[in-house]
Amino acid sequence: MWFGPFPVRWTARHVNVDHLRGFTDIQEKGPMSHWQHTHTFTAISEEVTEVQDRIEYEYPQGWQGLWTRLLYAPIMLRFLFLYRSWVTKKATLGK
Repeated sequence: MWFGPFPVRWTARHVNVDHLRGFTDIQEKGPMSHWQHTHTFTAISEEVTEVQDRIEYEYPQGWQGLWTRLLYAPIMLRFLFLYRSWVTKKATLGK
């Protein structure tokens, strides 16, 4: 995975996979002490699906924690998910 120009080593395991309702990513190795990201899919109509994200995370201690807090500050995560939303809409709507 890349965070801008920086490579980030991140290994996650998918659990609670339900192809209609969603899944959860749990970080096994990566920049956070704890990261659990739940993706929930809700059908609004036959053609529209709402995607909701819930993230639980903890920063590590020490120098790594300092860098992680800078790179993964809540505002940066917000931009990351806004970008993902734009890419998803573009890919699924063809616009």
